[in-house]
Amino acid sequence: MIDNFEKILNIMSFDDENDFYFIQLIKRKKDNPDMKGDSVVIKDWYVSSKEYLLSKKDSMIEMANNYNARLTIRINKRNYKKLGLKMISDITQKLESENYKGLKSSFSSVAGQYSSDKDKKWIVDIDQEDLKNLNEIKNVINRSLPNVDKIICEIPSKSGLHLIVRPFDLREFNKLFSVEIKKDNPTNLYIR
Repeated sequence: MIDNFEKILNIMSFDDENDFYFIQLIKRKKDNPDMKGDSVVIKDWYVSSKEYLLSKKDSMIEMANNYNARLTIRINKRNYKKLGLKMISDITQKLESENYKGLKSSFSSVAGQYSSDKDKKWIVDIDQEDLKNLNEIKNVINRSLPNVDKIICEIPSKSGLHLIVRPFDLREFNKLFSVEIKKDNPTNLYIR
């Protein structure tokens, strides 16, 4: 079991009344080999405060355990006001293509695609075999901008680690490592 609630709570910030973090409960084939598809979203949450997240924590974990699913969070916050305009475009596109059933998932779809965080965060997805290079990876990331610590926190995963980092110059990093950098993907909040 991996519970990253405390680590995530420490990096959350709410600067505007319209800010929120996007959390999804996702059932994956990786954890459920009998599934037909790769993954299915069970439930979405739109978290506008740390207090709200804490109030939902137990029920989120219970659902994750019941479905053998993972709780994931987009670490770059979203903004209801800014997503509203993107949603209009998404709905228009679905109406034009006569994808009426797709309308029900419009907000979640847009929330998953568009971040409005001024303090962008990336995920450096380090697999088990690359953990031996963790210190070197961190040094290269921090060297990209001297005197600025780029590492925000470490989020354990089932098969390695997610480094949550501030954006950095990728040139040297990409020459040295074949580690994936995710610029607006979810990380693990809870894994059973």
